[in-house]
Amino acid sequence: KELLDTIIDNKSVDHIEIGSIVSHKYIPQMKNSIDLYKYACTINNEFNYFMLIPNIKACKIAIDNNIQNFSFITSVSNEFQKKNINKTLHETNTDLKFMNNLVKTKFPESKIKIYVSCINHCPIQGKINNDYIIKEIINIKMENNYDYLCLSDTCGNLHYNDFKYIIENLQDKLDFSKISLHLHEQDDEENIKKIIYFAY
Repeated sequence: KELLDTIIDNKSVDHIEIGSIVSHKYIPQMKNSIDLYKYACTINNEFNYFMLIPNIKACKIAIDNNIQNFSFITSVSNEFQKKNINKTLHETNTDLKFMNNLVKTKFPESKIKIYVSCINHCPIQGKINNDYIIKEIINIKMENNYDYLCLSDTCGNLHYNDFKYIIENLQDKLDFSKISLHLHEQDDEENIKKIIYFAY
């Protein structure tokens, strides 16, 4: 709550992801996410508060708790999906369509963000072809017309040249005011600085 108060009071943002509805057994840090979301709505209702939702069960719990902005998760790597959530990309997409319809039926004005993991490298299958990544990102965006899309560097080794190529080939296909980037620290500080500078 203190961290959230600080962000709201001091940072120029209008979208905040509050937490995630996941198993308390495996990720106890997220146990009070719903309570934090409800607290956030009482202190400033002008922000778009998001909750990370990994599956249909969590989506239904979120809706029952009047959570209205959602972050969903997918990938460009079929092997990553199978290892991470025990579902293929096709199965994941079927679930996402169901979740998207569920949310929009209940809350037509809701905002939905989709995280796209492995935009450079998969921990299971290794380096992924850039043109394949571009094609998959376009397909993901078009499938459900998500409000926001976040490109996630899952392994923390995204290279500037790969990132530049991907973005330049998406420029006429996506609204970049609705795109965000999830990065990890890298040993190559110059590389990560170039990525961030180019993203701006």
